[in-house]
Amino acid sequence: MSFQFLTTGFMWRSGICMALSSACLWAMDERPYDFDDLLLSASSAPVPKVKENTTDSSGVTTHYDWEGERSNGLEFTLAGKQGTTLESSGGWEYGIAVNVGNYNITPQSYVVAGNSYSNGSTNMLYYRTLGIDVLGGYEYGLVDADDFHGFVEVTPILGLGLAQADNEVQVNGTYSRKTGIGEYVDIGLRLGAFITESRWIYGVAITYQASLGMVKISMPGGNSSNLHFVASGLGFGFAAGYRF
Repeated sequence: MSFQFLTTGFMWRSGICMALSSACLWAMDERPYDFDDLLLSASSAPVPKVKENTTDSSGVTTHYDWEGERSNGLEFTLAGKQGTTLESSGGWEYGIAVNVGNYNITPQSYVVAGNSYSNGSTNMLYYRTLGIDVLGGYEYGLVDADDFHGFVEVTPILGLGLAQADNEVQVNGTYSRKTGIGEYVDIGLRLGAFITESRWIYGVAITYQASLGMVKISMPGGNSSNLHFVASGLGFGFAAGYRF
């Protein structure tokens, strides 16, 4: 009886010690991991729809809807992010990015008061952006950046900055192109999947983006042109960088 009681007590104590040891090891594995990322990415982006209000020297305003623009532009982003993560539950991240965009907005035609007119010019017209994005999101799947791992992240984006756009007008049978400066704002949500090996990061991302922009251009003959840009849609891109 005494021997059985001692044996049972020893087994209970051994089980408790093993449980405590496992808990300690789990706690050690679950220590927070701080990270700092620097990523360069290139992605497609939806080309904005263009609406134009042109006012002539007499003060008469004509509205134009541009039709037949390209479907995708190109964006480059340099982003710095930092955060803290756990292997079992992930963690929050935040950062800031510099974003440069280039979009071919050359229309095939213009719609004025319900009538469509072909674009007779051979000039290319572009819309360009340079801005700052504020990033904040959630990352899951990576703790030890020195080994080969994969992780995913979901990142809301809010950006604003400068916009530059081209427009042209026909004067005495010749097209004259002018450029103006304005501003834009955009919001988006990015879903990314990445791998890291020896702290180098590679990945792909899908971004839903919506943006608004406005540019005012002084045109020949005393005319002024106000261009309004509205874009929404998906973009696909690749990224590479380093985790410090």
